[in-house]
Amino acid sequence: MTKTHQVSILVTILFASVTIINCNKQTPLVYEERVVVTNRAAGTLTYIDPATDQVLQTQTMAGSEPMYIIYLPLKDRLLVGDRLQSKIHVINPATQTIETSIAVGSGVMHMAVDAQAKQLWAAGDLSNTLTVINLNTYTARENEVLQHLAKGLLYKEIAEKLSIATGTVRQHIHKIYEKLHVQNRTEALNKVSGKS
Repeated sequence: MTKTHQVSILVTILFASVTIINCNKQTPLVYEERVVVTNRAAGTLTYIDPATDQVLQTQTMAGSEPMYIIYLPLKDRLLVGDRLQSKIHVINPATQTIETSIAVGSGVMHMAVDAQAKQLWAAGDLSNTLTVINLNTYTARENEVLQHLAKGLLYKEIAEKLSIATGTVRQHIHKIYEKLHVQNRTEALNKVSGKS
């Protein structure tokens, strides 16, 4: 097998339009089209100009296996599924920096997002899980707490798993309930799963 074929097998491609917003509200928005390629084996994202087929930059994600990528035009963010770390990395495409990482089920294989960029679904094939993330309210820690709530863990058990105090778990849960406009665990889980 040639080197080209080996690389193409290891690469997942997504066409993503990076939005650059002009600060002058009198002029229309300016869009730049970019291709972003994940290379799982190398742990990189490569940004390509489709008009010239030129590589603009390669971003190294040390200790990662970027497997899947989604662009959110309404938020101007890239969501990168990291199979090795079992996380979704939220990347600002303008600065190419990871703003936050969200823990998900192991073996991130596929991701999908709704048209309004309100929810992300991440399938973990190694853990046989589907993680639902509310993109309007998440923080990485709140998402971890919510995942443990979904498993039916008690506050004390969540605290032990996350190596934090039980009181801190209560604070996170209170913030989650506030953001979701719910009163209890069942309502919160129904809301993030789209059942309410």
